[in-house]
Amino acid sequence: MSTLHQIARIDLNSKRPPSHALIMRMAAVYLAAGHKAMDLQWRGQAIELTYNEARGQWYGLGSINQESGHKIALELNEIRAFVLDHFEIIRVSPSMNRSLDD
Repeated sequence: MSTLHQIARIDLNSKRPPSHALIMRMAAVYLAAGHKAMDLQWRGQAIELTYNEARGQWYGLGSINQESGHKIALELNEIRAFVLDHFEIIRVSPSMNRSLDD
């Protein structure tokens, strides 16, 4: 994986192949932590997900069982588009948080 982002390596240690829901849950955990490049692995199979800042899109490669990285990336892009279309993102500075606590 060629990326400028730090790659989060995620080992899916399960006996059964991970489901689509499990892969999306694991991606959500790492997205919430601020990761923009992920390498999900299960028994020698891998899905690589990378966010391209210039294009504002996720790209995926590889597959695990029946789940493809491309399909996961398309879903992440759809979710991102929905959030941007329907919600206003407000950034609050740490100094504002302190004044709200008083």
